[in-house]
Amino acid sequence: VSGSQSDDTEFDTDEDVSSCGSLDSSSSSSAFEREMEEERQQSARQQWALAEIQAAKDKFEAETRLLAMQRDMQFLQRRKAQRQKEKQALHSRWASLYKWRLGVG
Repeated sequence: VSGSQSDDTEFDTDEDVSSCGSLDSSSSSSAFEREMEEERQQSARQQWALAEIQAAKDKFEAETRLLAMQRDMQFLQRRKAQRQKEKQALHSRWASLYKWRLGVG
């Protein structure tokens, strides 16, 4: 027993390859094309989804900035109104003091 084995089965490899090869190559190339098309479509769907997510994020950030600006404007308007009231009160006090000094009031 030398460890080598001989196979007595004979195959017509040229015929086997030529008959299967044409079927396998056309079916495998169409399967490959379908797979590539599916990958392209999946990639396109992913790109679209990413664009939608980015657009939603941008919209959210814009709305957040707008709300912050509106809040700041309201604060500034309230502060301006408060200063105007303080200015009027101060003017009224000075006017009263001036009239008192002149002996008018």
